[in-house]
Amino acid sequence: MKANIQKNNFNNIYTVINGLFVNCKGKHISQYVRISAREEKITFEYFNEKDYLSIYFESEVKEEGSVVIGFEILKIIKSLNGEIEISSNSDNGLVTIKDSKKKLNIPTIDIEFELQHPFGDFSSVELNACKFIDDVKYLKNLTKDADVKQDRFKNILMHSKGNKRFLIAATGHMVAFLENKKEDDLEGKIYIPRSISGCLNPLKSLCDKEDVIKLYNYETYYTKLEFKNIIIHSSYETKEFVNYGPWANVEVPTAVVIKKKELSDCLNSLLLLKPILDKIEFSVVDKYLNFHSIKNSEIEMKAKVDINKGKNIEKYFGNFSGKEIKSFIGRASNDDDVIMGMNSIKGVNIIKIKDAKLVSHMLTMKGA
Repeated sequence: MKANIQKNNFNNIYTVINGLFVNCKGKHISQYVRISAREEKITFEYFNEKDYLSIYFESEVKEEGSVVIGFEILKIIKSLNGEIEISSNSDNGLVTIKDSKKKLNIPTIDIEFELQHPFGDFSSVELNACKFIDDVKYLKNLTKDADVKQDRFKNILMHSKGNKRFLIAATGHMVAFLENKKEDDLEGKIYIPRSISGCLNPLKSLCDKEDVIKLYNYETYYTKLEFKNIIIHSSYETKEFVNYGPWANVEVPTAVVIKKKELSDCLNSLLLLKPILDKIEFSVVDKYLNFHSIKNSEIEMKAKVDINKGKNIEKYFGNFSGKEIKSFIGRASNDDDVIMGMNSIKGVNIIKIKDAKLVSHMLTMKGA
């Protein structure tokens, strides 16, 4: 095998593969990369027991073939510059990787690895790539502090029903719903494991405004993503995803409305005084929303609000941190309304903006 690849193309390869590597599920025994040169293309395939990624670029292929190396070798290749030449010698079992100044001889891995590709019936959907990546990034930021031992909190579920499509993510105490209008015929769920969602942010730099991402959900418990010259697929178990059903259609019988800017100003002041607010207490008295840090009751902020429906909320404890609320309302514009309320029958607190909803278990509640 002998082929060339440009450094900027290799950087794209490394970034995307590393995104999958650091987000793959659990500790895998095997982490391999297969490099293949065929038909004027050089292809890098990353695989382990559950995840697979393929990315190719056009290349000057001087000799066709393939080699398998360890994942960590990619970090060494990343240190090279300009045009990179990759070649293998079957006689000595080495792969030679060089640029104009450096030359590396690396042992290849002699392995017979049977890749398990998705099979069986599937459903699929095409989505605007830039918007989908931004939406997933938004949800991942909301849930990034979830317990790393709870794999299911790192996954995202897409649920299409009627004329709406929801992206749903969760932590141990809250569920976030992001709503989009649906214009296709897809109904049902597509499971997006964190090994796939972890690769999406690096793809944003490769996006043009009209690009699409194709998602496939296989009945054999695989999800596959296709984007330009990239294919990613991962196996999953449905138990790895949070059961959001009880919170999906929760109404807000008692709520107040506040402008995003006013809420942000209050939160910024609270966070400035105490950067980590575990939980915040809210109360509404005479059309003013009072914020209190539960652990620091002397910190108090006020903002004028409109009573949207129901009666005054005398006092209730929100099971959200200031950081979580700030992150959630970040996608709203300053003049957008933020609805903050509770449903005492369901025992939940709710925050809503125009296209998103955050639902959390109540801690305690007085007056409703």
